[in-house]
Amino acid sequence: MKRSLILMLSIVFSLSFIHNSWGYGFDRVVLGNGAVVDVEVASTPAQLARGLMYRESLADGSGMFFVFESEGRHGFWMKNMEFPIDILWLDSDLRVVDITENVPPCRSDPCEIYRPDVPSRYVLEVPAGFVVDSGVAVGQTVSLGQKSGLQ
Repeated sequence: MKRSLILMLSIVFSLSFIHNSWGYGFDRVVLGNGAVVDVEVASTPAQLARGLMYRESLADGSGMFFVFESEGRHGFWMKNMEFPIDILWLDSDLRVVDITENVPPCRSDPCEIYRPDVPSRYVLEVPAGFVVDSGVAVGQTVSLGQKSGLQ
């Protein structure tokens, strides 16, 4: 019994290390309508470039939060993605300024690039259907936990 517990803990630790080998921070995003998303935070150039590439899925209630140095019309593509997502663009005040729903994986080059209609500083990627299921809308604000030191 004790040996099984040690083996199980070792596997969980190893998987969490592999999953976070790119050094993403972790935080919690709470949208103005009460929806909660546990996120990995991408803020370095390598993390921003890699995003959710090469993953098989994204669990309900989870996502990736991208932090850019300044506002801009930051583009995203779905190269090396295996599943569709919803993309929420937020301005410097953490207000949702644009939403693109059900963005499909790129299956041929060149991949389409998705950009917001207005400048944004942050991007939240969540599983496809999140926007509809949670009722998120442009104009809602987002608050962040304190784990990553954002804000």
